[in-house]
Amino acid sequence: MECRLLNYMRIDKKIKIVVMIGFITKNSKILCIKRKKEPWVGMLSLPGGKMERGETETECLTREIREETGYIIEPLKRDPVVVSKIKYKGQSAMYKIYECAIKGGKENPQDEEVEKIVWVDARTFLDDLKLHGFGLIAFNQLEEYLKKKGFLRK
Repeated sequence: MECRLLNYMRIDKKIKIVVMIGFITKNSKILCIKRKKEPWVGMLSLPGGKMERGETETECLTREIREETGYIIEPLKRDPVVVSKIKYKGQSAMYKIYECAIKGGKENPQDEEVEKIVWVDARTFLDDLKLHGFGLIAFNQLEEYLKKKGFLRK
């Protein structure tokens, strides 16, 4: 899990942005942020963000989730549960979703990018992604993962 940003860019020259995202659950609900900024203003999103130069995946994941939510997290597995490529602001991007657990901190939404933090059921989350035109391949991967984890009926 410790691949650095420049390694991605060497492996796939088209990749310009790498995003680490956390999948965090509590009582069968998924931790989401309601976005305040473009792209996808108003959309429910899993917390996370772009890797910075020299940063590892773990460093990015923990930094972004703490910045957006106030929570201190820990990835539960070495490998991501979903990996996909999307277009982000006209550039090729890769995102990885890691299953994480909250280890500390206090809920504190980031003023700049996060309208609020919400805990939602899987169907509400997926319906919101559809409403905002989230990429089909990424959507299907996420839906399959949620089914596998028992959040949705198969």
